Amino acid sequence: SKSLEAKDIGIIDVLKKNNIEIKETDLGDVLCQLFDYKYPSFTLAPGVQFTEKEIVAKMKEKYGIDIEEKAEAIVAYYRKNYRPELLNDVKISLTSANVIAANDGSIVLIENEGNISLLTRATEKHIVVVGIQKIVPNVFDALIVAKIHERINNVDGAYISFISAASNTSDIQGKRVFGMYGAKEVVVIFVDDWRIKAAKENLFYKDILKCIACKSCDYVCTASRAFGNIYASKYGIGAINIVRDYIHNGIEAAVKDGLFLCTGCENCTNWCPVGVDLAEIM
Repeated sequence: SKSLEAKDIGIIDVLKKNNIEIKETDLGDVLCQLFDYKYPSFTLAPGVQFTEKEIVAKMKEKYGIDIEEKAEAIVAYYRKNYRPELLNDVKISLTSANVIAANDGSIVLIENEGNISLLTRATEKHIVVVGIQKIVPNVFDALIVAKIHERINNVDGAYISFISAASNTSDIQGKRVFGMYGAKEVVVIFVDDWRIKAAKENLFYKDILKCIACKSCDYVCTASRAFGNIYASKYGIGAINIVRDYIHNGIEAAVKDGLFLCTGCENCTNWCPVGVDLAEIM
């Protein structure tokens, strides 16, 4: 499932280089894999640019099937065929986290498809790669972050999961055994990378440490609306991912990503629910 931090530190690329198969689970990401498409048009709906006709034609080419050119038929196919494949073949699930509640170590995951909750419970090991800025003091603060996500994206999170331990049972003589129906092991990898340095040295981009990845800045960005995934870096689309490329690879990388396509309209800053002054950073 989507993990910006995994992309940040190059985990996905390393796994691929070591011939470890990566199976995306978000339908939009699955479609991008189907089309071998490098960049999504929108982070929260990565396959939204493909028409039903294009998807069905590609599925016929790839899978040798004939289905109706309707979204319902496409979803039904993947539910019937791809879902069992994931449950049978995948041993490790890799996710990020929307937020981590420090008081009891709860991992909070917000989703609408059910892919994250399905995989994190069905696999033997669940690995969470998350930036240290995602930590909040307690579950109440975590719920506030979850509600902000829902309000900004104007959708109800169909699933909000709180994972505080690996699956376990004590039903046999009171002995605690891990790995009943859910993951036997949960591993959380906290990513610092540039984050502490940005805060300590008061670097000009430290404001993005407040980012909760709601993508509201992409909704209102004039450059994103005009140029789509031309205005993007390898970390994702939009201004904030161009900043991330600058952090990792310098100003030349940011310019190549489309830094000067930014119009300075300040919509991103005005719309940000947590007060990131992204326009000033750009």
